[in-house]
Amino acid sequence: MNVLTLITIFILILLMLTFIYKQRPYLSRYKGFTLFPKYTIEIIMPNNIFQENNPVDILNSYLISHKFYLSKGSNFPVEYSRGSWYGDFCSKHIGLLIKFSNIPSYTNKCRVTIEAKWMILFDTGDLYKILHSIKSDLEQASTPIWKEGTVDTNKDYIVLKEAESLKTLAYVSSNTGEIHVSFNTDTHSKTSIDEAKKQLDFYFGEKQEKNPWEYAIYHCSSSANIYSPIRWVYIENKD
Repeated sequence: MNVLTLITIFILILLMLTFIYKQRPYLSRYKGFTLFPKYTIEIIMPNNIFQENNPVDILNSYLISHKFYLSKGSNFPVEYSRGSWYGDFCSKHIGLLIKFSNIPSYTNKCRVTIEAKWMILFDTGDLYKILHSIKSDLEQASTPIWKEGTVDTNKDYIVLKEAESLKTLAYVSSNTGEIHVSFNTDTHSKTSIDEAKKQLDFYFGEKQEKNPWEYAIYHCSSSANIYSPIRWVYIENKD
């Protein structure tokens, strides 16, 4: 068997393995030593991605820290890659692709996949760890979008009140995408203010709503608000 024949057989084997890999379904989690691995996962995207005219610019900053660079698309869906098409057959060094699907208008959850640019023979957990690390960074990246500032009560706003006394703790408004909060600190305890800040952090950050202001308005009429130590009251300006 000459060298040309051996090379031809080798290429045919690689093509066959690549075909098998491309036909394999995505796995939702790592289950131990895996042949021909590729994974899919759902990621809650940070709020600040939706506050920019070009959300992909924000996503780029997260992916670059993992050495992934934009390779296709200027808006969702988008694709990122790292490494080269050649390399060894394990996930530490071979070229990889990460794809972010379209984000439905009613949620900020995004379906994300990771796979080799052409083929990976096996995974001992490294490939899944890469995807899970990106998920952790994106989901922990959300910081509260509210800040202390002037609240214009001539426009729509929300009042935060102590549930028992119904005394006003703070005024909240939306101003060109920013949430402004004005606290009434003179007549209230630090404990009540701290609880109000905790809820502000939750509804305007941790909860990861795609439109946090609209959700805050909804929360004002929800059953959760009735039993909360802090009552949210929506004041609509009808002028």
